[in-house]
Amino acid sequence: MTCPSFLFPIVQQLFGNDHRETATSLNNLAGLYQSLGEYDKAEPLYQQALQISDKVLGHDHPNTIGIVSNSAYLKLDIGKLDEAKLLAKRSYDSSLEILSKVLSFTSEQQRLAYEADVMPYTLFAALNGSGPLLANAVIHYKGVVLDSIIEDRLTNEHASDRGSIERLAADKMELGQLLLQSSSGSPEDAGVSIQNLEQDVDRIEGQLAQQVTALRGTRRAVTVALERVQAAIPKDAALIEYVRYIHYLGKGHFEPRYGTILLLPKDEPRWISLGNAEKIDAAVNRIKSLSSRGVDDEELQAKLQTLYESVLAPLQQVLPTQTRRMIICPDGQLNFLSFATLLDSQKHFIAERYTLEYVASGRAIA
Repeated sequence: MTCPSFLFPIVQQLFGNDHRETATSLNNLAGLYQSLGEYDKAEPLYQQALQISDKVLGHDHPNTIGIVSNSAYLKLDIGKLDEAKLLAKRSYDSSLEILSKVLSFTSEQQRLAYEADVMPYTLFAALNGSGPLLANAVIHYKGVVLDSIIEDRLTNEHASDRGSIERLAADKMELGQLLLQSSSGSPEDAGVSIQNLEQDVDRIEGQLAQQVTALRGTRRAVTVALERVQAAIPKDAALIEYVRYIHYLGKGHFEPRYGTILLLPKDEPRWISLGNAEKIDAAVNRIKSLSSRGVDDEELQAKLQTLYESVLAPLQQVLPTQTRRMIICPDGQLNFLSFATLLDSQKHFIAERYTLEYVASGRAIA
């Protein structure tokens, strides 16, 4: 809840200048001023909140990361793009550090909840020339929570030491609560507890890893190098990573959109923001409905052409002429779309021009 401006002095007097609640109140008050367009009042409040949070909670605490992200949006609103990019990069790096721990040390429910709360693409997508940053984010984040859950279940199925499995699950639950808590307890005490639990989890996982070789795969997933993925793309192919994300429109306004990262064997990754996600989802659902009738009617053809214009035409405009294969990694409702059946402006199926392959994530080809 946003702290009204008249309450802030009370919060400051109650908790003091160097307290997490003071930082939270400053952040909320800055957000209020930002929403009102009073950027000159919001900017120093974000700076003060960040200084306190860095000192009291640490660089990589979720609360601190939230303040960094909010500051980045403000910098975007006032046109300080270089500063916004630095803050966005800091926010992402810190979030990735937390993600590595979340995947290794938390329960399935906590991982899914964390995934629902983070928006790793929004800030980068709002910055011009951020293709490489977005490409790294997509490679590291997309589908990684599901991968980690599958690996954990494989561990539980194949590991023979049931006592260690149960101890590991208990440690992860407690550790997850400590890692993701945002408002209670002493940071110093929590830090000691986290360190002890991480050591215990590492020890148990080290023992279990001798039985299940895939146990540490999720931690490696967040360190996969973009260069390694690009090197695995065939010379005549393009890797197309679709993302359903929240697009920042400026001044505190957002909308759901689809975007895509175009990865080629060489050249810098390219980010292309596509259309409104709700409209694209509606078109996909309509195509599914029409296709189920088993008829090739005019409406179906029109929808296939419309969707082609939304999700493929912007890419074709920048694809190298030698591209003959598309390695497609869909997202959202695009998982239910047969890209091969999309019709271009000449009513030719895309499958007539390209060989299409599908992967769950670009990490899969590396």
